Amino acid sequence: MNERRELREYYDRNAGAFTKPETARLRIISARDEKKAKDALALVKAGEDFGSIAARMSEDSYRIKGGDIGFIHRAGSILRWRMPLSG
Repeated sequence: MNERRELREYYDRNAGAFTKPETARLRIISARDEKKAKDALALVKAGEDFGSIAARMSEDSYRIKGGDIGFIHRAGSILRWRMPLSG
């Protein structure tokens, strides 16, 4: 029983080492003009595959990955003030 208590105390003192920050997968479509951006958004809203739209319409290097930037930490994201991140 003593070992269990010691483990619990150790965990309580070091809980931060055992947790992962909340993350979100970020995918983007970049467009230089507003019309192209609105056209891409309309396709996304219509249910077309995001990756296909990004590969076809995005104007950045992430288009080859279907717009997938990868996972970011929500709390530290510079994007948190620009747009909501949703699952």
